[in-house]
Amino acid sequence: MPRLTVSNHHCYSQLFFALQNKYYRVWWVFYKKASTI
Repeated sequence: MPRLTVSNHHCYSQLFFALQNKYYRVWWVFYKKASTI
């Protein structure tokens, strides 16, 4: 059971990191567009 929990935690952390990276890119593009105006 603990091993499964650790595996799930790792999977969720990877997914969370991917979402954070995705939103960071969107924010960065928006920031660049705003700065050019």
